[in-house]
Amino acid sequence: MLLMLVRLICCVAATSACLQCNEEIRKMHEDYILSAPSVQQQISLKQIINEVYDRYKKTSQEWDGVIARGTLFRVTGEYKNEFNKFLKTQKGEFQTAQFIQVVERAKEILNLHLKNTELCFNRCGILRRRVLDCVKCQWIVHVCPSPTGSVDCGVTHRKAMVGGFAKIDCNQPWHSFVFGSLVYDFSFAPDTTRDFTPLRRQSKPFMLLNKVRERNQGTYHCSLRNENQTIYELEIYLAVTPRPPPRKIIPVQPAVLEPKTDFFLLKVKVMYCIVIVVSSAMNIYIVKSLWLIIFERRKRNRWL
Repeated sequence: MLLMLVRLICCVAATSACLQCNEEIRKMHEDYILSAPSVQQQISLKQIINEVYDRYKKTSQEWDGVIARGTLFRVTGEYKNEFNKFLKTQKGEFQTAQFIQVVERAKEILNLHLKNTELCFNRCGILRRRVLDCVKCQWIVHVCPSPTGSVDCGVTHRKAMVGGFAKIDCNQPWHSFVFGSLVYDFSFAPDTTRDFTPLRRQSKPFMLLNKVRERNQGTYHCSLRNENQTIYELEIYLAVTPRPPPRKIIPVQPAVLEPKTDFFLLKVKVMYCIVIVVSSAMNIYIVKSLWLIIFERRKRNRWL
């Protein structure tokens, strides 16, 4: 029975290497072994786990025998969640078959992350990153050589306008994974020569040019160095274009509509006639009103 369990677990968990290097995982397995109801079952499980760990070390060589810190962190977290779910379903019973299924789930989790995680993703330049040696359970520096065979990564082009600003950027996504002390060296050569003049040495992967002038046009060379060697080089050609002349703003004059002479005169004449007619009508009304008042007064006087 013991031999059958050892063979079964070794078959399903052979690719789950590096999990044995995590102290939390080892303690989690040890706690489960001690929870077995009998000493004989504890001894059997201990022998199974030891055999599994040995198989871990052997099979880890299939994928360089190393794993990145981020990948190991994600795999460990997911496996711990699966193992905790397994413990909640035990209900005080010791079940070896379910334990084997959990180890099988660890294999699936690890395979999924290793499939979707690229250890060496530098397209040009040398990547030296810190990884875990799954055989010795020690952190080591893994060197990813340049896929192009050289640290010279060519030339890129940038544009800037006179009076504006330009960003000379040497950064690549994989630079943040490089292990060790890093420094960026920047130098400049104008269009007329390839004689580069050192500009600055700094930890930032870029430099800013404020108030760009025509003399800033040329080739900027940046290199990334660690303690021992140059691991990345890039040239950036900056083309400076003149600032366009300011556009003249011509004030817009309000449009003046010139009235048509004949129509305007006709309107004046009509308005004049209307005024005369109205005035005449008012005069007649006033005179008539006065005559009626005088007539009424005379009529009253006669009766008196």
